[in-house]
Amino acid sequence: MADGAADAADIAAEVQALLPAGFPRVEHENIAVGGMTAATGVELVGIELRGRRPNVVTIAFGTNDCYPGARERDRIEDLPVEYELHVRTMAEIATGIGATVLIPTIPWARTPPVLEHGPLLNAILARIVDETGGVLPGPDLWSLVQAEPALLAADDLHFTPAGSAALRRAWAAVIADLA
Repeated sequence: MADGAADAADIAAEVQALLPAGFPRVEHENIAVGGMTAATGVELVGIELRGRRPNVVTIAFGTNDCYPGARERDRIEDLPVEYELHVRTMAEIATGIGATVLIPTIPWARTPPVLEHGPLLNAILARIVDETGGVLPGPDLWSLVQAEPALLAADDLHFTPAGSAALRRAWAAVIADLA
């Protein structure tokens, strides 16, 4: 689950390539839609995971939550409490069906909302990872992108093709470590 689109075939292929020969086939399904917030993710996770038993669920929301007006309430001061509640709820639903949950940091971006609110949301994510059984850290996307800003497109928020490939590799490495 995430607030942006990813190429499922590419992620699955990259993870598979990192795994030992003979490892069961990796399947990846992205059930997110670009522009989603963590609040929408809560609605989707309950629907999409019903009747499924995935081994791993990734919860990667936050970039869109940084933008006032993208959320249900246009009050940025409500962001920390609402965001934490939504991410914790998604993690509880996923761990409740026996899945291991991976939560990455929000990617760094050169936009004022992400620069202002991203560090706070990343601190919330770190706390959720530390405090919740069955929840592990995903890739540190903030550091990855901050170290290589050329991964961002001209809008300073979305990724270039090279940036998308770097994100896939980061995810593949974390998922492969679960094997």
